[in-house]
Amino acid sequence: MGRKRLLFLLLTLFTVAAAAEAEKQLTYAEDLAAAGETARAQGKPVVVFFFQEQCHYCETVRHQFLLPINGNEDYQDRIILRQINTRARTPIRDFKGEKVASAQFARREDKRFTPTIAFYGPDGKQLAKPLIGLKGGRDYYGHYLDKGIEKAEAAIGK
Repeated sequence: MGRKRLLFLLLTLFTVAAAAEAEKQLTYAEDLAAAGETARAQGKPVVVFFFQEQCHYCETVRHQFLLPINGNEDYQDRIILRQINTRARTPIRDFKGEKVASAQFARREDKRFTPTIAFYGPDGKQLAKPLIGLKGGRDYYGHYLDKGIEKAEAAIGK
């Protein structure tokens, strides 16, 4: 194999691997006010995944449910998905545009138990009952997640 061909093959593999890795990431909720504005413009709910490090159930929810949703165009057309580490001191902007630490926002929203998925409208109002823990286990969790998204969509009139 020629040197140019090998270089092209390696670059192609690197590009594919980088794209696949990007799909494995969930966007952090750095600016919920901006997410809310996008949600308002597009008529979508904002779905927030509250997690903590070294939480086995959080990793199950992330890898088995949220990452597949994150890479699915049908869901991308329906929701804005963000994540918040409930123990981090990372500054974020809340739905009102105020700066607050991630952990403080989670406490304020009473989202201390992880994993929790909350369904918000553009203004930060909760539109459906949060999905707490691994409700229904792996077999039924997706059903409850879809029901929460559907209720949130119905609440904003989609």
